Amino acid sequence: MKYIFIITLVLIFNSANASDLKDGRFFEDQPDTNDDYQIHFIYMLDINGKDNELDINGELEKIIEEMNQKMF
Repeated sequence: MKYIFIITLVLIFNSANASDLKDGRFFEDQPDTNDDYQIHFIYMLDINGKDNELDINGELEKIIEEMNQKMF
């Protein structure tokens, strides 16, 4: 039973709809651009969620930059 659950989760999270395939959106880890400390954000929606493309339109980056400035 445990293995069926794990296999089901892997299949769900590895499947991408054709509408998810957009320029600038990656489903695999990309090479690091530097050797400094890094945080990788994951943009995830529920099955009925609306994709506002925050990961590829620059809005998420803007929000993260604002948070970063406030923390410094």
